[in-house]
Amino acid sequence: MARVQPAFVIRARFFDPLLEFFRNRFAFRVKFLQLRPMHGADRRIAFHQQILAELARAIADGAKVRAYHAWSLVDNFEWTDGYTQRYGLTYIDFRTLKRTVKDSGLWYGRVAASNRLAI
Repeated sequence: MARVQPAFVIRARFFDPLLEFFRNRFAFRVKFLQLRPMHGADRRIAFHQQILAELARAIADGAKVRAYHAWSLVDNFEWTDGYTQRYGLTYIDFRTLKRTVKDSGLWYGRVAASNRLAI
């Protein structure tokens, strides 16, 4: 059985809308990160890389995509999780408020600046 293309389904069902993706997040629990705060960058990069590859495929299939936003630029307080999860592309030491761009943030910056996804 042939696989139905998501871009085709969205165009047909919603009359070819302009799409914007946001709040796409990948988090680690704080206990996992306490010893090595930057740990997990490879998993976060792989997550965004996979999503962006599918998004590129949808664009090639005709989807009108205006934007994609990774959630979140910085580690932040989440109403359901408090400070127990780290979503950001930038690490924040909540005691000193020092900000350090994570490896995933540097990677995402290069992808955004070049408008290219190297797989």
